[in-house]
Amino acid sequence: MTFQIGLVARGGLIIARDRKSIDYGRNLKVMDGVGPAIRHSSEGGKTFWSEQGNIVCAFSGDDFGRVAAREAMSIKIAASTPYHEIESTLVNHFNLIWNRASQNGQPPAQVPPMLIIGLLNQVKHQLWRVEVQKTSKCDWHCFQCFGGDGLNPAVYFPQAYYGNRKRSLEELLLLVVHTIREAHKLNPTLVGGLDIFITDQKGDRMLEREEIRKLERLSHTVHRDVESLLFKRTVSL
Repeated sequence: MTFQIGLVARGGLIIARDRKSIDYGRNLKVMDGVGPAIRHSSEGGKTFWSEQGNIVCAFSGDDFGRVAAREAMSIKIAASTPYHEIESTLVNHFNLIWNRASQNGQPPAQVPPMLIIGLLNQVKHQLWRVEVQKTSKCDWHCFQCFGGDGLNPAVYFPQAYYGNRKRSLEELLLLVVHTIREAHKLNPTLVGGLDIFITDQKGDRMLEREEIRKLERLSHTVHRDVESLLFKRTVSL
């Protein structure tokens, strides 16, 4: 399932995600039918970005999600492109990828991959979420976007505290790190590891491991402090 989050900041954009990739295998036949899908998880990078095309893409799902995210790097969208044309461009592009990958009428993925796409060359940074399938679904998200395990209760943190994109990138970094770490605690089988892509006036880059570890230590402190405050005193009824 995995977990991704995108946030538009003041003057920048953050896309953070865990490093789990899921292989949706198929179980042996059970009774007269086919058994349920078996999910094998492994860690690996799941973010692609193109300096030429000014686009970044993180995926959730299996290896086909990785293919779709890599193929997204060839998309060219001008800064002046209106929203309805961006939507149709993305839908047509990923429909083509799905149909090209389909063989003998069999879908290339058991579960349609979910992509979070950041467009970096717009007047305002944009976040789009695409569900890649035969007829792909595409939605524009003004300020925040989730992919993968969207039912994970950790989505509470950005929904409750993000507010709006007037917050700086520096202010939002701890929020996204804490969200991914809490998502891991709630679903450790399918959420694990952490990578963060940022873009601001200084350019586009992935955070270094030491930068992430520093933020993870702060997240641990936040978790501990909240727990301490919640149980600091009992309430007599």
